[in-house]
Amino acid sequence: MALWFLLSVSAGTLQAVRNATSKTASARLQPLTVTFIRFSYGVPFALIYVAILYSYKLHPGQLSFDSYVLALLGALLQLAGNTLLVSLFKDKSFLIAVTLYKLNALFSSLVGAIFFHQPLSLLGWGAVLVTMSGVVCLSQSKKPTIRTTSKEELTTWPNLWSLATASEARGILSALCITLASFCSRFATAAIVGGDLVINSGLILVLVLLLQSCLVFLLVYLYHPRDLLKLRVGWRSDIWIGASSAFGSICWFLAFNLAPVGLVNAVGQIEMPITLMASMLLFRERPRRHELIGATLVSVGVVLASLAHTIS
Repeated sequence: MALWFLLSVSAGTLQAVRNATSKTASARLQPLTVTFIRFSYGVPFALIYVAILYSYKLHPGQLSFDSYVLALLGALLQLAGNTLLVSLFKDKSFLIAVTLYKLNALFSSLVGAIFFHQPLSLLGWGAVLVTMSGVVCLSQSKKPTIRTTSKEELTTWPNLWSLATASEARGILSALCITLASFCSRFATAAIVGGDLVINSGLILVLVLLLQSCLVFLLVYLYHPRDLLKLRVGWRSDIWIGASSAFGSICWFLAFNLAPVGLVNAVGQIEMPITLMASMLLFRERPRRHELIGATLVSVGVVLASLAHTIS
């Protein structure tokens, strides 16, 4: 089995763990503070990872000006995307919030094919469509309703109409930010002069996490200073957010440099069935038939994505 595929599955699994622990933390902390935990608590793990690579005689290249600019841009985009996602945990169920966030699989395929000359094969596009069909199934509400313009009774509409609401808009914007951040990370690594690809991607990860940690700490200090005191109480559970975030990012960064971003994100949709189980077991959310169908479609799409890259 290809390395990029294993990395993508690992990244999706770790991301599911990170999101579950983040939702728990969001019950006592502001979204910006939870985002700070995601980034800052992951810095030590990222540094240990790079140190281990260096001990195996893998030497990094020289950071160029483009690497710094792309890393900074990616850091800002990822910061915005993660903050928007955590804010959704307060408004939406865990499953729905993550579902909207995972639209990045579709966005990454479209952006990669249109702007960055990363065309997908027919089977690859089929994999993306199947996984996104699963995501759409998972996102359907039981009885989505909106009020008509006249003084009529509530009318039932397809859930797509609800995308105009503020919560859904935040979810879509979160997915778009994460998509663009993925490309920035890939190109920031590619802009490094010389060195080994593996440790170069780790170097960009450390740089991005440091930039994000410094910026978010300043924002939390200015707007939510009381949350900094709360971090002392829950650090034992919060450390899992940082660990899963760091190791998940390591897997993402490596996978993005080994395969098209669209396929990597398609395989990363394995997070959705795991999220479904977490919503049932941890947050007591009862799954409906369409949610089970969606989880199955996502799993099928993961297999198709693997076959598409193998054949190409």
